Parts: sequence; structure tokens; C-alpha cells
Amino acid sequence: MRPYVLSAAALFVVALIAPALTRAEDKKADDKLEVDDKAVTIKAPSILPKGKSIKVTEKSTRKEVVKFGDVNLNKEKKTTLVFVEKTLDVDEKENRRTKFSRNYEKAKEVEGDESSSLPYHGRTVIATKKDDKWEVSAEGKPALDEDDMQVKELVEHINQSEKRQDALYPKKPVAVGGKWTMDAKEVAKLFEGSPVKVDTDSIKGEGKLLKVYKKGGK
Repeated sequence: MRPYVLSAAALFVVALIAPALTRAEDKKADDKLEVDDKAVTIKAPSILPKGKSIKVTEKSTRKEVVKFGDVNLNKEKKTTLVFVEKTLDVDEKENRRTKFSRNYEKAKEVEGDESSSLPYHGRTVIATKKDDKWEVSAEGKPALDEDDMQVKELVEHINQSEKRQDALYPKKPVAVGGKWTMDAKEVAKLFEGSPVKVDTDSIKGEGKLLKVYKKGGK
């Protein structure tokens, strides 16, 4: 009998390093970074400008209940992603990205006592907008296997992450070291259209502002 997922719960941890009020941009060698311990407002930008990049660390825990006949098996999978994302092309008229890259410094998955690297660990992935969906490929060889479940999850992750991310950001100003709790119902909306059924009551999310820097006196 083919197993199927009944529900999934997720834990999100978001760490931000932000300039002024938005995302971190590329830092030139002559930039002076200054830590600001005052509370700041952080907003999710609509797009990351062309040629700009941001370093992202994502840690998530997914709990699944898999049914085999009358037997339910509980599974827990932890994923750590560290990547530098850069916008390569933008549709100026529509004010949206059409191509970006992700250089994955780390893409690891832990299930039980076993740790494994995801197919794109240590590689640069290119995401290109085709109609209303994102297509994904990798620089160099071998090519990503489109039929690989982990690659399919990457494509789904990119398509989901390109939705507005307001649910991950604080509603009020926070200072460096400050934390905020995410609204489970708002986070659940990010999974709309996903084949995974999310248990809203089990979603927990927390964000933390790690650093704020001033650039060009602003």
C-alpha cells in the first residue's frame, strides 16, 4: 500500500541582518558598517533589485504523519539551508524578478540519526520565471534530476518563497537582538497551493534581528 502524508507541522527560524529598514545589499570594500541598537522597522521588499544580493540562513523542522494501512508513522526532518541569493534580471514594467541565482553554501537534511546533503549542496542554482512558475537549473554538471523528490521540493520551495513574505517579518519595530513571533495562520498562507497539508495549530515561527548597519550615513 502506498503511504501518504496526513499532515505536516513546521518550525521556522528567520535571522535578519538589515540595513536601515529593508534587506541587506551587496557591501563594497569601502563601506563603513555601524551597529545601531535602536529599534527599527523592518519591511519585506517587493523585490531584491537587479545585481543586488542577500545571504540567507533557513532552518526548518517538518513533522509528518505517514499512514501505512492502519499504522501511523511519525517522522521528523530537519533542514538547514545557507545561500547567497542574487537578482539577475527584472521586469521593470511589472516590478518583478524574472531570474535569480542561489549559491548554496550549505544544503543539509537530518532525519533521525542520518544526515545527508541535498542535490544542490555546494552548487549554484538558477531560477527563471516562465509564465507564472519558476523553472530551476544548476550551473555545471551534472544537471539536476527533475524527477528527484528533493529537487521537486526545491522547485516548490522557490515558487513558495517568491510569494510575499510579510508573514515572516515583525509587525512592530525591533532592536538588535530583538525577537518576534510569527502568526501561524499567515505563515500557513505561504503553503497555499503546496501538495503538503499543513497543520496550522502546529506551526511555530520566530524571528530575530541579528544586526543593523548604516550605509552612506543613512
